Order: sequence, then structure tokens, then C-alpha cells
Amino acid sequence: MRKRHLIRFEDLMAQNRDELLNDPEALSKIDDKLDERAQKKNRSLKKAKPTRTSRF
Repeated sequence: MRKRHLIRFEDLMAQNRDELLNDPEALSKIDDKLDERAQKKNRSLKKAKPTRTSRF
């Protein structure tokens, strides 16, 4: 099987930082993407079940 090489969003931002800072539309897209990631992470943390069980 062939592995896919993924580019992290943060790495892509670092490569194009100068261009992105001059483009207000790109900045709003970045904010939206980061918010989406944070919400997704929060949802997954809320769904996680505790792994410890109490025994009496």
C-alpha cells in the first residue's frame, strides 16, 4: 500500500505567510478552519468515555 503524504495546515500557512497576511479573505478562511478544528476537538473530548472504573 502506498502512504499518502499529508501537509499540515500550519506548515502550509508558514510557507505562504507573507501572501496570506496581505489577503483578508485568506485570513478569514484561516480563522474559520482553526475554529472548526477546535470545535471538532472539543466534541471528541466530550464524547470520550472515562477509562477508569470505580470498584467498591
